[in-house]
Amino acid sequence: MRIKTRRLLLRGFKREDLVPLFSILSDPQVMLFMEKTYTLEETSLFLESHGLCASPSVFAAEDLSGGFCGYVIYHKYGETAFELGWVLGKEHWGKGYAKELTPALIEYSKGKTQSLVLECSPKQKATARIASLFGFVYEGCEDGLDVYRLKI
Repeated sequence: MRIKTRRLLLRGFKREDLVPLFSILSDPQVMLFMEKTYTLEETSLFLESHGLCASPSVFAAEDLSGGFCGYVIYHKYGETAFELGWVLGKEHWGKGYAKELTPALIEYSKGKTQSLVLECSPKQKATARIASLFGFVYEGCEDGLDVYRLKI
């Protein structure tokens, strides 16, 4: 995947992304609604198994003026959907990056899948707002996560 928006570039991960990725995955505020914070070793395993593998499920997000800012989740979800999401370093919160990334990922997905899914903690109000803004419909709570779907 390689997608360029006005301010961002989505690209495949590189090994050099380990340290900036670790700064995000080890931050308790970033991980609050996701899972426990990662050690450097866990981050390295995550990078290898999800970002640097033959079929990656996460892609690096770069601010075109400032380098690595987080990552995008994009992978098959069941038989007819792809899951999408974003995890940004807290210094990049409030800049409208999720609003910029979401329509680019929707456009990228056309012809590749029947629907897109966003999952988030019920406490993650920002993600719920983005889902609503772009026409995702709430489907319910599954395994403790709110599920939103957009048919494309």
